[in-house]
Amino acid sequence: MKYTLALTFCLVFSMGFSQDSYDSLWKEVETLEKEGLTQSALKKVQFIASKAEKENNKVQRIKTLLYESKYALVLEEDAQLSIANNFKKRIENSVSPEKNMLQNLLANLYWQYFQQNRYRFYDRTNTAEKVDDTDFRTWDLETLFGEIDSLFKASLKNEKTLQAIDLSTIKELLIIKEGSREFHPTLYDFLSHNALNFYQTDESSITQPAYKFEIDNPDYLCQAEMFSKMVLTSEDSTSTLLQALKIYQNLTQFHLNDKSPEALTQLNIERLRFVKQNARFDAVDSLYLETLQNEKNKFNDPNNIAPYDFEIAYLYYQQGHQYTEETPEHRWKLKEAIEICNRVMANAPKTTAAKNCESLKMQIEQVSLQVQAENFIPVQQHSRVLVTYKNLPSLEFKIYEFSKNQEKKLNEIHDKKEQLKLFNSLKIQEQWTATLPNEGDFQLHTTEVVLPQLPHGTYLVLAKQDNDTFGFKTLQVTSISMTKTDVQDTVIYQFLDRTSGVALSGVKATVTYQEGYNEKPKSQNLTSDTNGNIFFKKNSKYYYNVRVQANHENETAYFNDGYIYGRNQAERETTNYQGFLFTDRSIYRPGQTVYFKGITLKTENKTSEVLPKESVYGLLYNVNGEEINRLELVTNEYGSVSGEFILPNDGLTGQFRIRLLGKKHTLNNS
Repeated sequence: MKYTLALTFCLVFSMGFSQDSYDSLWKEVETLEKEGLTQSALKKVQFIASKAEKENNKVQRIKTLLYESKYALVLEEDAQLSIANNFKKRIENSVSPEKNMLQNLLANLYWQYFQQNRYRFYDRTNTAEKVDDTDFRTWDLETLFGEIDSLFKASLKNEKTLQAIDLSTIKELLIIKEGSREFHPTLYDFLSHNALNFYQTDESSITQPAYKFEIDNPDYLCQAEMFSKMVLTSEDSTSTLLQALKIYQNLTQFHLNDKSPEALTQLNIERLRFVKQNARFDAVDSLYLETLQNEKNKFNDPNNIAPYDFEIAYLYYQQGHQYTEETPEHRWKLKEAIEICNRVMANAPKTTAAKNCESLKMQIEQVSLQVQAENFIPVQQHSRVLVTYKNLPSLEFKIYEFSKNQEKKLNEIHDKKEQLKLFNSLKIQEQWTATLPNEGDFQLHTTEVVLPQLPHGTYLVLAKQDNDTFGFKTLQVTSISMTKTDVQDTVIYQFLDRTSGVALSGVKATVTYQEGYNEKPKSQNLTSDTNGNIFFKKNSKYYYNVRVQANHENETAYFNDGYIYGRNQAERETTNYQGFLFTDRSIYRPGQTVYFKGITLKTENKTSEVLPKESVYGLLYNVNGEEINRLELVTNEYGSVSGEFILPNDGLTGQFRIRLLGKKHTLNNS
């Protein structure tokens, strides 16, 4: 569990002063802030800071520093630099434990700044020295992460002192989540978990080569007592994974002999999750499950067993979502998870684990429904809709007659109740009830439901269980089909009989479009020739909202073509996708292994975010730009990938190149 912090987070260690006078002053600050008087609030904070300095009240000194930083972000341009410099000055003039707290805060400030400005740092190359030693915003990635690492490590020194400080002494500066106090009882716990937020993030190790320390030993998934005695060493002393394990080990040793098991249990579970997530060995799930079961078997009290049972239930939940026809062993895992959740909720109802189980059970039991069908189906012929569903025994189907005006109105409605109100106003063409296969496995299933024969027209198919669970699909029943061929200055639309494929001549077609996104719609009336073709001449402009209405004999069909590129006009991307690569060195010999890491980003309006679960290729090119090897990769939840290539011993030597190629998006700068 984490503490939610009033600002970024607030840390103090001793409250040897009467707080009454400070409380009244802070209420004045709060009132001024609510009234939007930021400058006046800042002056009041500065008065409190002066008072705290005279009285050597470290609690209030840190609190005022945080509030001064908060208001600086509102009142000053580029305030981050002045805030960081203020922290540095305080650190120089402080001693433990106040110094530890400030170092931890400054490390978090740097880390948060990076998260908000990723794209700036990924565009920079490494430098031997900081571009500006006093301005962290100019540093390269390796320098910034090195500084964060150094500050976090320094903040955990003097651990005996920090372990002796009960977190309850700083409760006035923390927003404490209910039930979390028992998990992080001391200042040492608190600072350590703040550091873990950095070290556990894969992105924090992006500047390190992929051959460095890895969690490749199954023993890391051992029970707490064994883990506390493990020797954690590696030639890679800079590894963030290794540093995270060391922090977990220090915390485990600290809490191993606690009278109450709550802190150790939570810590143990967090460590096991971390190892599982980063493991580079086989049979991870089975080892993880075995350790959870062994740990819970040490207890008789259901309240102590409950946290481990929830983790087991959640593992089954994850495995249940991996179910396919090729993995039948996972089919009933969701049902097993439900059974464990029911047991926890019955035996330990007041625990956090019970609340988590209740939430997990609701997710598993949640119903879902999706209806898919062809946009066009032949006249007076049976067709099918594909129903994808979960936890539904049956569905009521209705087919409504549906006009284009009603379709336009539906597209403007997003509220479910309003959608149902519209549906109820429509004329019903057909209705029936379909029973769905449901064996109680809580899995997602698909089935096909046969639609009755329908005359030509536009319809809406509604599948409904109740007012909250329904799916719908609009479709046209028509004998007219249309194909499109786009050439340099012309778009050719061809109309064919949907069943026989015979060209339809004499089709009266109206092509409606906009030559600019905000321009008024225009239209052209065209008639198909003996080959069923009409020819739409285009200029250099971009055509938006292109629609084709086709009339043939007594039938009308509507086709949405979306857009048409003008002559010589290329598609413009408004969103930029980038891939960045890092290798462990710059010069290699033939036959050597090149270890690389990559990060993928999506940048829009100067704001970037990582691309998780993105399928990419890692490509190796020789000096002639010829591809000589490739890896198929998927980014993790932090948007990063890693891999290795062995450079050939024979063939061309010279400069080799590695790049990332996105399957879905074009990745620049890679």
